[in-house]
Amino acid sequence: MKYILVYEIKDGRTSLARFSKWKPGFTFIHHHQSLDGRRGFALVEGDAAAIREATAAYADTITFDAYPVVDIQDGVAAQMRAYAWVDSLK
Repeated sequence: MKYILVYEIKDGRTSLARFSKWKPGFTFIHHHQSLDGRRGFALVEGDAAAIREATAAYADTITFDAYPVVDIQDGVAAQMRAYAWVDSLK
């Protein structure tokens, strides 16, 4: 499963020191930082438990929001199937 992680750093020094030693249990596909260095945005792939473990390990220094996402082609196809099903009820 893919997730977008949006985070805000509360304690940069501690976070960076910890990050340099961390071995994530999921794959980073893209990882970006805001220009002011306070926020980050990552597209990751892995299971929810691994992502939960990572957010727990940094909970004292970073606030996280995690959003499960699908590739746009898959999302649009699912939406079109749903619309077709709703239309078939009329």
